[in-house]
Amino acid sequence: MDHEASNEQFITQAATAPSVGLSPRWVQYSGISTEARAIAELLADNVLYVQGDHAGGELDREYLAYHADLGRADKVKKHLDELIEIGFLTIFDGGVDPETGRRRQRRDASGAPLPARYVISLEPPAGYVGPRNATEARAQFIVDRDQAYRAAEKTGRKPRAGRVTIRRSEVGRLHTEGPVRAVGAEPATVTELRPSRTTVSREDVRDALRTVGWNSAKAAPTPKEFGELVDLARAAMTRYGATLDQVRWYAARKVREAKRNPVAYVLTAFRARAAEIAHEPDPAENLVFEDDPELVAAVTRKAAVPETVRAVPESEAPSTSTPVLPACSRCGAREGDPWSFRYLITEDGDEVECTACRSQVA
Repeated sequence: MDHEASNEQFITQAATAPSVGLSPRWVQYSGISTEARAIAELLADNVLYVQGDHAGGELDREYLAYHADLGRADKVKKHLDELIEIGFLTIFDGGVDPETGRRRQRRDASGAPLPARYVISLEPPAGYVGPRNATEARAQFIVDRDQAYRAAEKTGRKPRAGRVTIRRSEVGRLHTEGPVRAVGAEPATVTELRPSRTTVSREDVRDALRTVGWNSAKAAPTPKEFGELVDLARAAMTRYGATLDQVRWYAARKVREAKRNPVAYVLTAFRARAAEIAHEPDPAENLVFEDDPELVAAVTRKAAVPETVRAVPESEAPSTSTPVLPACSRCGAREGDPWSFRYLITEDGDEVECTACRSQVA
């Protein structure tokens, strides 16, 4: 067989402009305006079919204004600035005219005008700390929602679901010193980022929050409650820079402080006083963790409080008639974890009971 024929070179192109979009979720969740989100989608759509007979060709700001429902092209700039601010868009033009202070058109070596070049980043830039997916966006919503409800309570009103204005905080947005500028012949705008986004996985946070004394407190959060607690913990790590050890320590302290309902007490603490978490551990605290030797080991490694934590011998641990559930490799539950920790996540995002755990005790 002819080698050239068997190793045919080719190019691909869409038969028509695609009817599905390429919408980076991090841009949609970044907190920019509705108009800026619409423009981001338009720019991403055009990237999808830039070759062949169906190439999108050159765009202009009137086109962006039309589809973003802005009416006029001169209203587009501030929304482009939003996209530049979060690191999605870089505009290459001719730089600033030193005489007029206005930005100039790009030109080739012969001086002929060239269109500006809009370069988009489908992945978030290095250092971006905003929500990157639905899970992180949900965690931020929970924090903002609870703050709105508490603000309503302070005015003497009882918050009613659906009747409270919930405004998005700017946590995770890029903070720019001075006016935002397009990047081209000019050097890039110097950008100062807020505290870096946590690199701790949701699974690690979940595992840490399982060992905070629920068993000794005879408390077991439901899967929904535990999922919310994990989201709140990760939000505190992103917003305030709390570490995983601090999250676990704080949760354990709140479990022990609770008088009636440990689960509700811990959730309220994580919602209302998340900033406290980054200040843990408190050297003045004298905590005892009856059923959490791993937590004791983690805390005693801290130089600040090596002598304030002690483990209770097994002989002193409270006895219980409830059978100890075994560890499960399928859902990741450890020996002794309650049923509320023994669940799996389906492809649709639903939480279902772990059948492997159930079969072990059947």
